[in-house]
Amino acid sequence: MRMCKCSRNSFLSYYKRGGIYGDLKQYDKAVADYSKYIAFNPNVSYGYGKRGVTLTEMQNYSQAITDLNKSIELGLNEGEVFYNRGKCYKKSGYNEQADEDFANAKELGCNG
Repeated sequence: MRMCKCSRNSFLSYYKRGGIYGDLKQYDKAVADYSKYIAFNPNVSYGYGKRGVTLTEMQNYSQAITDLNKSIELGLNEGEVFYNRGKCYKKSGYNEQADEDFANAKELGCNG
């Protein structure tokens, strides 16, 4: 399957293609595209959120926590972000933080 080429001026294409790669479970490629999107938009929460979720799928929990923290700091207040950060905390042995995030996720309508 041939993926779309992303022009330097079309940074949104990196975000969209990252999602496609994530759906195909090609996580390394998804992370690379989300990273390019973030390079163009370092103050936009969605890139960090999506890269953090992808890193969670890759079981790269410490990097995922860093990205998910950044996405929340930038204002992304979605249940999926808190749920995935909770998963990372749980897998890393931070049960109290995990429980807080799972409660926040549930409050935001995400039950995992």
